[in-house]
Amino acid sequence: MNLSDILNSIQLSPKSKTVMELLSLNEKTKERGLVLTPNDVKTLVVSRNKLLRDHARVELGIGVLKELIEVFSTSPYMDRDHYVDTLNELQEIFY
Repeated sequence: MNLSDILNSIQLSPKSKTVMELLSLNEKTKERGLVLTPNDVKTLVVSRNKLLRDHARVELGIGVLKELIEVFSTSPYMDRDHYVDTLNELQEIFY
């Protein structure tokens, strides 16, 4: 297991700070019907990590993903059925 895999497994544990921070955003987004499950968060973080690796980027926190969630959750075009897919696409565009 390489360092990247070890860091990913730490970030994705159900009680990790990363997972808890992203799940806490549900308090802000649930009034618009947009809620992330723990599995959704894991999908987003795995996608983020892959994008960072593919683009040879380093990010020390999840601030970009948090900001994408907070900003785009207010959009009238954000749909609960495509919420995670849209967030993944937004991450790809950003990186």
